[in-house]
Amino acid sequence: MYSNSTRRWWFLLVILVALGIVIWDMAQPKFNPQVIQDQVKAALEQNDISRAEKILEDAIQKRPDYLQGRVDLARLYMMRSRFLEAQDQMTVCVEKSNRDPNVLALQAQLWEEMRLFELAYRVYPEILQKVPDMIPAHLRYFPLLFAKGEIEAATKEMAFLKANEAAVLSEFPQFPDLEADWLMYLLRFVEAKQAYERLLEKIPWLFDAQRDWIECNEILGTLPEAREKYQQKVQTTQEDEQFFYQQLYALTLPIPEAIVYLEKLLTVNPKPPVRMALVSLAIRNGDYAKALDQCRQLQILGPEIAQRQQAWLAHALFLIGKLEESQTISEALAQSGSNSGVTGLIHIALAQKKYPEALDYVQKLQAPYVKSTLWNIELKKELVYYQTLEARIYYESRDFATAQQKIQTILSTSQGWPYHWHGQFILGQIYLSTQEYNKAAEVFSKIAESGIRAPSLRLRAGIWHGIALYLGGQDPTSVWQVYAEIPWQNYTADAREADYLQLLLGKKPLSECATIEPQPLMQNDHCLYVAIYYERAGQKESALAAYRKGIETSIGQEFPQHLLQERAALLNK
Repeated sequence: MYSNSTRRWWFLLVILVALGIVIWDMAQPKFNPQVIQDQVKAALEQNDISRAEKILEDAIQKRPDYLQGRVDLARLYMMRSRFLEAQDQMTVCVEKSNRDPNVLALQAQLWEEMRLFELAYRVYPEILQKVPDMIPAHLRYFPLLFAKGEIEAATKEMAFLKANEAAVLSEFPQFPDLEADWLMYLLRFVEAKQAYERLLEKIPWLFDAQRDWIECNEILGTLPEAREKYQQKVQTTQEDEQFFYQQLYALTLPIPEAIVYLEKLLTVNPKPPVRMALVSLAIRNGDYAKALDQCRQLQILGPEIAQRQQAWLAHALFLIGKLEESQTISEALAQSGSNSGVTGLIHIALAQKKYPEALDYVQKLQAPYVKSTLWNIELKKELVYYQTLEARIYYESRDFATAQQKIQTILSTSQGWPYHWHGQFILGQIYLSTQEYNKAAEVFSKIAESGIRAPSLRLRAGIWHGIALYLGGQDPTSVWQVYAEIPWQNYTADAREADYLQLLLGKKPLSECATIEPQPLMQNDHCLYVAIYYERAGQKESALAAYRKGIETSIGQEFPQHLLQERAALLNK
């Protein structure tokens, strides 16, 4: 038991301590969210994100229920890819805010950054049920539906965005680019072209969008319109803008003319983009020595360009037959995490007929995409490319059944993208190898007669449509005549294969067709065209020589390697 005097002393002590706490608290600055926000704003204006984070972290430590501070801190963490720390903040915010739709929208965005697309996909309907007109949520939900293949739901989302286009453009000025990509997938090319034009009228400096607009013109057969537009821009714009349009103008020119144009431009403006474009065109033109020379002269401006330069260098070395040098560069790229390095190793493995090794490489490329690809358009496109490469490996190894199975998977998920039509082309070649000539003719006809995302492939498919008929014992003349009447120069910057339609119809001599040199890229096709021409003319020895030349140039190239060998063997009997 305490005495009365002791109780009084304890009572006085408690009062004194309490009074001290009150006095200390009054001396401290009050917790004022507006002051904190002003401090964060000042830090960000000085580009000091670390200080802004520290201000918010300290505030949250004092007031754990400061939700706005947690939301702002999560945003800052996201800016610096500190996603796990951002998620820690968002978990509290979602719970304490009673699943506020604005908080959920940021949580969905974070999940997308973390490639947890399915979680984002599941939460957007809840957000839009609570706030039906939340434009940012619609903008982010649409691509997920698109990638997942829910076309009906994606169509409804796009209809909403179009109905509210003014508000959408204020949030996202590049919306017409998203709309155009959607329209391209639906093969609605006229509307896609118009969408690109609306975008470029306001934001002309989007190079990729300009390039996509050129693709629309190729598909629609209005390539001269694009060429004229860029030629006028080159002639009328200021010097600092001129270079931008010179690059685009080159994309519309026939490849030999484009190479001459870029070489002339290089003498007055030796910028890396000019050399990069020249490397690409030289490879397409079969001038691998020139591509190799330009690769080596390319100045290195940052890691991304350096990596691309090395990938091109490895490919050019591969194409001129220097496999060891190409492999050394490709291995270094692969070790640094570059997919282009792994792709280079696949080409080398195929050239050496090391098919299991090539399959190991392509499965390595596909592995990271398996889980997340379903929910992201760009990732899905990349996976389709690697799946097409896998089908090619099975084709080259003569496992036609597996190659066909792989292609059918691609075709079921990729309609509206260029690789869908490349997959169709591989399917046609498989049918040729299995001597199902009517099926092959049907596939090539479908490619050649359609408005597709790979217009240069149409011309080649037209030639192969006739070849499939010929191999099946039918007269291809009427089919080739139909394709020969198409003004291919309006559909593609590389219409040189149209010469072979004229050759096969007997309307143009071989000397006036595109040159045939012993180099891998595309020349094996040309050799086969010439061999078919000689066969139909009854010149067996000349046909056999063309087949043999094609076989020599087919090393490491998929088509039409097997057919060249089979036709040469048939003529040898």
